Amino acid sequence: MVLISVIVPVYNTGKYLPNCLESLLCQDLHDYEIILIDDGSRDESGKICDKYVSENHHVRVLHKENEGIYKARLDGINLAMGEWITFVDSDDCLPQHALSELFAFASPDVNIILGNFSYNACLTAEEYRKSCIIGKEFSYTVWGKLYRCSLLKEYDYLIPKEIRMGEDMLMNIAMSFFNTKDVIITNRMVYHYLQHEESISHVFKRTFNYESLFYRYLDPIIPSQVRNKYVNILLDCKIRALKQLFREDVYDLTWFYSSFYQGILKELDQYGYKKYNRKNYLYAKYGIFIWMYFLCFAIVKSMCTKLGIYSFLNKMLLRHQ
Repeated sequence: MVLISVIVPVYNTGKYLPNCLESLLCQDLHDYEIILIDDGSRDESGKICDKYVSENHHVRVLHKENEGIYKARLDGINLAMGEWITFVDSDDCLPQHALSELFAFASPDVNIILGNFSYNACLTAEEYRKSCIIGKEFSYTVWGKLYRCSLLKEYDYLIPKEIRMGEDMLMNIAMSFFNTKDVIITNRMVYHYLQHEESISHVFKRTFNYESLFYRYLDPIIPSQVRNKYVNILLDCKIRALKQLFREDVYDLTWFYSSFYQGILKELDQYGYKKYNRKNYLYAKYGIFIWMYFLCFAIVKSMCTKLGIYSFLNKMLLRHQ
């Protein structure tokens, strides 16, 4: 019997893939399978997958045309034979005990188990939904977790290839509305995340157009019959994203006309958000104030840098921390 299916989407990660696979093959839990989804790689990744399949009976591979990491994960789910599923990015690794540590919390009363965090806890299904929408640290990725296979195979929400950042968050939100059981969070270290210059988080830049696209797919995930319960939380997230965009590119003057910002304005009036969070309401309603705040900071920082003051102040602050 296969207890866990480990799904690994692979795309042009040949120089990292062997380390990833070696870490999977060294697990101290024995009843598991490894499913490699070669998503149209153009480097040596496909050959590396085939090599490991020929040498290990519990490793399988599917070679396919490139359709993006989300579709690759869905293909892996369809092939999975395990009772539980976990996802691993092909440039990351697992500690030797990762699968056994997660599986130790498996029970008929649980559908989702989250690992790699600093505390033990149990969330109700409702608490988990809210944490997914807010984007709390333990809910915005799909790796470092165990999902009951039957739960994943129930849900069929499709995320387009254009969503290159945040697709994990969308997937978790969608699944949270299928899940009706408590969610276990464990402090056991179960994942090694490798940051490198080719990581999507390093090279991808979010824009007002991208945020508009992202929330166009996020909003319909929440069932219409319960949408009112989460609308203010969603608006908080959008205003937080708005602030982040200002912070990252304060000289982008297209923000006022963007569909992302204009959509926020419409929702503020539609849902009576002012009573829920007056400060955030004023920030977003009069977005010029947020923009001016970050613009002034950018100008002052630029002047201080030219005068050699900025680095001096940074050193002083670090010395007193």
